[in-house]
Amino acid sequence: MLDKNATIPATNLQETLDLISCFLADAFNYGKKAYLTPEIHDDYLPGETFNLAIRLGWIAQPPRLESGVYLGGYVVSQQYYEEFKSFLPWSWGYAQHFRERFDPESIMEWVQPTPDQWLQTFKVESELTEEEIAERVGCHEKTLQRFKVPGYRTQIVIVKALAEFMKQKCPQNFGDFDFHQLMWRQRED
Repeated sequence: MLDKNATIPATNLQETLDLISCFLADAFNYGKKAYLTPEIHDDYLPGETFNLAIRLGWIAQPPRLESGVYLGGYVVSQQYYEEFKSFLPWSWGYAQHFRERFDPESIMEWVQPTPDQWLQTFKVESELTEEEIAERVGCHEKTLQRFKVPGYRTQIVIVKALAEFMKQKCPQNFGDFDFHQLMWRQRED
């Protein structure tokens, strides 16, 4: 029988966060039916681990910054980002492994048009630059460049905001556009 008042063995924050990152990677791998890429280990998993640690009160919410590096739902300094990433040696090791061995084009076929193709079409139709689109959507322009990376999953809040902006700006071409079309999906033939 489970005892809600049971104590757990003491562990440190670094070990706990590294373990959470590992479990998130497994969940992502099995739940999304997509291959783990360096970007997932470099950005997505650390970001989700960071969000969880803040929500649980293990880490104080970082001060708001106008510019910096995205970590989960926050913008932090490069130094803070590197410090946090040092808490996740398992994830960093896997990211390095995938950087050395991963070739997405050789193992996957993606549903066409891809998120990048949708974004490129929108840029032409709207006559906006990636920087202008990012500003209107409320993200960094580097985030939009991630749509070019096969298999990369951008934060759902950004994907939804981009899809809505596309519908508003170019309703004739994107009026019934669904945000899922901005997510990399493998062919399942």
